[in-house]
Amino acid sequence: MPNKLDAQCKLQRLARLQTLQEKLSVAWLQKRVGQDSMVLLEGASRKSSDQGEAWQGRDPYGTPVNLILPPESGKIGDLVTVRISEAKKHSLLAVLA
Repeated sequence: MPNKLDAQCKLQRLARLQTLQEKLSVAWLQKRVGQDSMVLLEGASRKSSDQGEAWQGRDPYGTPVNLILPPESGKIGDLVTVRISEAKKHSLLAVLA
């Protein structure tokens, strides 16, 4: 049924939906802080560190996780156990558990 809603109404509904999704996502990531999780290492992180190698991986939920590993202690495809230390807007920061 074309043109059942005008474009302005569609945009307002989309904005409300996106705002709600953002709030739910942030709340879920915040609840993960302090929990242990497995992370599949995918490669170097864009985050830099002088404390070791910065890696990015994904947890079982598909959430991006950034962590620092001792030099030459990880490789792509490794599973590591981490403790979530901080929630960002769309990702998590973690340390080795």
